[in-house]
Amino acid sequence: MTGVKELKKGDYILHRGQPYRVVGKENVTVGTHMHQKVKLSVEGAFSGAKEVLTLASHENLQDVEFVRKVGQLISKQPLQVMDLVSYETLNAQADEEVASSLNEGDTVTFAEFQGKVIVLGKK
Repeated sequence: MTGVKELKKGDYILHRGQPYRVVGKENVTVGTHMHQKVKLSVEGAFSGAKEVLTLASHENLQDVEFVRKVGQLISKQPLQVMDLVSYETLNAQADEEVASSLNEGDTVTFAEFQGKVIVLGKK
């Protein structure tokens, strides 16, 4: 568990069972006698959904170990990546912008979380 105060841009948190990347953080004071709140702008690592969370500064969130790996793109349809360390072939996902720039044989950066693999971009 990580305190909301300790989070910084680029950290990953677990929200509604999915990994989200923190893209912005802002301290907000609501009213004169209210406690300080933290407004987190987050983006879904797999879904790409953008959300704004307003949390008390003393709250804790579950942080996620989001490990980036390097692999080689084997196939575009369906999207398959081979891990360059274990030589394991994995079915992957990528957003449209990233997928359009990929070619077979490219070296890519990807992340694996709870059995899902997402291609983050070209290396």
